[in-house]
Amino acid sequence: MDRKLPEIYEQIKKLEDEYSSIICFCERGGMRSTSLVGLLSSLGSRVYKLKGGYKQYRAYINENLPKLVEEVKFVVIHGNTGVGKTKILLEIDKLDGAMLDLEGCANHRGSFFGNVGLGETKTQKQFESNVYEALKARKGDVLFVEAESKRIGKVLLPEYLHKKMVDGVHINVHSSMDKRVENIIEDYDCDVSEILESLEKLRAYRPKEEVEHHIELVKSGDYRTVARELMENYYDPMYGKKAKPYELDYENVDEAETAKFLVEWLEKQEVDEMQD
Repeated sequence: MDRKLPEIYEQIKKLEDEYSSIICFCERGGMRSTSLVGLLSSLGSRVYKLKGGYKQYRAYINENLPKLVEEVKFVVIHGNTGVGKTKILLEIDKLDGAMLDLEGCANHRGSFFGNVGLGETKTQKQFESNVYEALKARKGDVLFVEAESKRIGKVLLPEYLHKKMVDGVHINVHSSMDKRVENIIEDYDCDVSEILESLEKLRAYRPKEEVEHHIELVKSGDYRTVARELMENYYDPMYGKKAKPYELDYENVDEAETAKFLVEWLEKQEVDEMQD
């Protein structure tokens, strides 16, 4: 560790510019973190040791995340790729509505191209920690959440969380194809090489000629045609129709307006429920 101390110290000083205090930990909160915290404290850094180390922290998350999930109810927003579900969630948050952004917690959009432009997907442990922190800071006990399968990128939804979503209120959002294409173009404004890399992986699921066609379109800059054809021929047929009827079906033309409508709709549902 001695050779790394100057580098560690510089990293700590940078973190202190962003945070009021820094917590250091090792696996069990033993001598490694104790020694480092003692040294950094003597140099004037605002650092603390995590009691019990990372193992105790994980035990805390494993024990308390299910309890937080049990305290809430979900309004699950369904909709085909590109309708703007994540954007609607973020607009709901701006209105001080309660929401849980699982894809944000995972750093993945939940689709085949879900990590394009975002970098690495979070680890399972980091994902669960992010969900815990999001629920701990929630703005209410009835939260909007985007419909997800049991897997988002490389992370899995804990069974108790997925079941809670299945048992929630389900609504559907739809948009015109033109609107969906524009949303996709905006979301995937990134290095073309990442899109091409994802298209190469699509060879295992789509005909060779189709993938080659899309690669050529991307190289020529015709992203809209690629987005439209992938949604029409790949995503929409794959998702199909949900058998269970929705409590609400709403067309999203503008995410801010849709978010406002959904927040007001939920408030009315809660008032009516209290009056019944």
